[in-house]
Amino acid sequence: MEEKTNASTGASHQYSSEVVVLTSICNVFTCLIGTFGNVMVMVVMLSSKKLRSNHNTAFMVNLALCLIPICCYTLPLMVAKIMEGRVHGGSLTRSTMWVVYMFQVILHQVHIQSICIMALNRVVALRSPVVFRRMLRSSVVALQLVLIWISSAILWLPLTSISCDFIAYTVTIRIRNASLRKFHVLVTYFTPLIVTIICYVFIYVKLHQRRAGIVALQTREENMTSASGEGTVSDEGTVSGEGTASGEGTASGEGTVSGEGTVSGEGTASGEGTVSGEGTASGEGTLSASKPATAETVGSCRRWEEEASRSVFIISIFLAVCSLPHTIIHIVNCDCLDTWLLVHTLHWLQFCLDPIVYVVVSAEYRKGFLQRLRRLSRTLSFYSDQMRNQ
Repeated sequence: MEEKTNASTGASHQYSSEVVVLTSICNVFTCLIGTFGNVMVMVVMLSSKKLRSNHNTAFMVNLALCLIPICCYTLPLMVAKIMEGRVHGGSLTRSTMWVVYMFQVILHQVHIQSICIMALNRVVALRSPVVFRRMLRSSVVALQLVLIWISSAILWLPLTSISCDFIAYTVTIRIRNASLRKFHVLVTYFTPLIVTIICYVFIYVKLHQRRAGIVALQTREENMTSASGEGTVSDEGTVSGEGTASGEGTASGEGTVSGEGTVSGEGTASGEGTVSGEGTASGEGTLSASKPATAETVGSCRRWEEEASRSVFIISIFLAVCSLPHTIIHIVNCDCLDTWLLVHTLHWLQFCLDPIVYVVVSAEYRKGFLQRLRRLSRTLSFYSDQMRNQ
């Protein structure tokens, strides 16, 4: 590997003090909220049987897993290097920052590709439910996750063996070949973002068509029900008229109508089948008694499925908004350090947004999150009381 050289920006330019203070405050909040929030995401989703049984949970846990090291390790070191470079410029060595940078970009690539794969899975679920059911097997989900991590490492580790500059002060890497740099940015950032956007546009169109079809079907059923109801009323009027004409017909009509009374009254002897029929009825009663629990469970799983898909869609929007400016300045080689730092602060902001989106969008996750917070509060108060008593 050729020796990497610092660009002229490191020595001749400095960040302005106002921008450093502003971005440092923002990045500290990003680190704190991102670390706590993503740890809570893993705890809540892995401890809840209801959430853990859904295939989306594996990918959402993977999102949190790749963001925790960024928020608690790589991002604080990057912010420290920016502040140190402005004041001292020395204790965090260039080789250390190189490792930190590679670790962060690989983890961020895992984050981007996980969102892209979740969008593709949703498209498969709408296009071919049979294929999607096969994809729900744990071995297939595990294979997808492994491929995400391997492909993310493959996209960034080869940069250690090509001609590029690592600028320790700005904590960025610059491929010297302009065409190769643009191609790398296209593959690592633009392609997953474009695929994700296309998938969600397709999902929106399909769901809109499905809702329109359901509304049309419900309207048709209501019209048929009202039409059949009018026909039944007219038929009953005819039967009662006939019964009025002949008293015997009325009696037999009563026998026919009160079939249940006839069955229970006529034959205790003849009605073993009747008793078994009543057993069937009681069986149906038992089933209907157990149906609410089953329906509630199924409804809860479907609700979590919809909430997870909606959450990932919102996260993908934040990903696009935060990553596009960062991607563009890597293509155009922005030389203004303050702009560079502000754009990177916006890019780093996305690392703490996932847990906030889950709490706001998903009622199922919010319920588990509040339960864990209450349990954590009781545990902390218990230990604090113990320490006071000692």
